[in-house]
Amino acid sequence: MKVRIGRPGRKNKAHHVDIDDHDVWNLDYTLACVIHPALVRMKEKKHGYPELWEDGMVTTHNYDRQLHFDFIDEQVENDYLQKKWDNILDKMTRAFGMIVHKEDWEKSWESLSWEKYREEEVKYYQTIDEGLSLFAEHYHSLWD
Repeated sequence: MKVRIGRPGRKNKAHHVDIDDHDVWNLDYTLACVIHPALVRMKEKKHGYPELWEDGMVTTHNYDRQLHFDFIDEQVENDYLQKKWDNILDKMTRAFGMIVHKEDWEKSWESLSWEKYREEEVKYYQTIDEGLSLFAEHYHSLWD
């Protein structure tokens, strides 16, 4: 796979993507190899967090939501939402990293009994499923 995407705002940015046959053989792995480092870089360079809907908010829109009262410090709210976004990014990054390094995970279970192996495998896929669900849920928030 070769991907060349021009810089945003450039007048004649040329998007060019070459997909080889072997790239689609294990497309989940191929995409994870791209998404994982992109999420790592995004977390390193982020400048904030998206609107994070929570139970108790009046609406999902920032301009009329009621997340805090006047007597609550806005910095406390900001820190809370930043920490929440960091946690979401961590779970997404971990899921894609686990896909990329699946063989390493499987090797770490080799010495376990069959029952323990299955337990670890179930936890592995549950962790991935949680991260992928968060990725789908927050896909439109992956901007900086």
